[in-house]
Amino acid sequence: MKKLMVGFGIAILVVSFQNCQRSGFNVTDASSNNGSGNASADASGVETPGNDVLFKLEPALAIRGMGCIQCHAKVESNILTDFGYQGNGAGKDYFFSQAPEQKWWNSGGIYGDHGNNFNTMEFPNPQSAIVPKAALPSNLVSATGQATLGNYIRSQFAKSTFAGTKATQVYEKSRVYIGAPTEGDLIAAFALAPNERMKYIKDKPDSVEIAGLQDRGTFFQNSSVLNCDGDVVIRGPLLLQNLQVNTRNGCRLHVIGSVFTYGTITYTSSDDNRNLQITSTKSIAMGLGATNVGVTSCDPTSQYTTEVNSPSFAAGSSLLTRYRDMWTVPSFYVRQSTDPLAFGKSVVAEAQLIEAATGTLYDASCRGEGRSISFERLVLNAPIVHSRYQGNVSGTIIAEFALMSLGVFKFKFDPVFIRVQLFPRLSKKIYLDVVD
Repeated sequence: MKKLMVGFGIAILVVSFQNCQRSGFNVTDASSNNGSGNASADASGVETPGNDVLFKLEPALAIRGMGCIQCHAKVESNILTDFGYQGNGAGKDYFFSQAPEQKWWNSGGIYGDHGNNFNTMEFPNPQSAIVPKAALPSNLVSATGQATLGNYIRSQFAKSTFAGTKATQVYEKSRVYIGAPTEGDLIAAFALAPNERMKYIKDKPDSVEIAGLQDRGTFFQNSSVLNCDGDVVIRGPLLLQNLQVNTRNGCRLHVIGSVFTYGTITYTSSDDNRNLQITSTKSIAMGLGATNVGVTSCDPTSQYTTEVNSPSFAAGSSLLTRYRDMWTVPSFYVRQSTDPLAFGKSVVAEAQLIEAATGTLYDASCRGEGRSISFERLVLNAPIVHSRYQGNVSGTIIAEFALMSLGVFKFKFDPVFIRVQLFPRLSKKIYLDVVD
């Protein structure tokens, strides 16, 4: 299983826009105000909160637990991480993967430094890592000789064989909050009535009417081109397959439940500000599902075939492996649950609910479009993000932890998110906040 974990890390190549150094920008300026961020007024004149962290820091990844992403990653942007640190004495049990076992901090724990691989992250050019001011647990002080999270990362970068990594700066902030909205957050933000399944709020009076989302009773799915220019909230789960989006200034999907995406995400317009933002209260799974058609493996060389007898792998399913059976699942804590296995099983149950109506959800390796799919102008936000795709991603992932695919591809910050707001109906304190 360790081979798989390292493989996830090798897969991640992270690139940012122009080294994150726009004229007048300094990483030490990151979100020095304590309010809800940039603000704008909706059609009714009501001021709604925005977010300035993406604008100032331009991260491609804002991920609490990078235990499977960091190893051998090539990073060309700033990163935000906190190793599961909660602060104020709350929820520290999984800081640096102290749960389920303290020894997991450097082997298996998603919030630790799996395999002591943080020093293998390659920064071709000096960048910035933003972390909270956090004292390490006493057992880690003894094991590492470092007293704080910031100094631990500095010590790891100093061991790197890459000049850019050695020169990458670590900035410690009083607050680094990376999260996702809860069901209650979304209900409150949209004043969603108990019997409402979906609500759409246009950016402007002349924005397109919502179209292309079908309510299947127990879940939603895209049925045609998604016309959306504003904010949508739905009671999910949500199934997206080869999604086409018609938007001018951005479509922002807020999902109560999990999101399962398969195939491409493309835009029908060429508007400069076109983008898609998806936030989920539970999970976003990209291309996960059955890895066999009948008894035939879609990819005989993959771990899902060659290691199918391992207790870490579910027979013929990347979805079951990632959420339920992988040996590291006991470390997959999120703020919403103290039982990682139960949380993972609840996501699987949502997928099975969809399968009962649509048939088997297949892994990307079993689908006609394959796994070499790239994505652009995309923000993904959820407690958990998984992907089996191997194409480039231009955008930002904001998650408590993320497991990506094995392959040679890159992430980069997309400059469209300098110009547009991020989830303007949500306070940034819910999902992404940095305070000096």
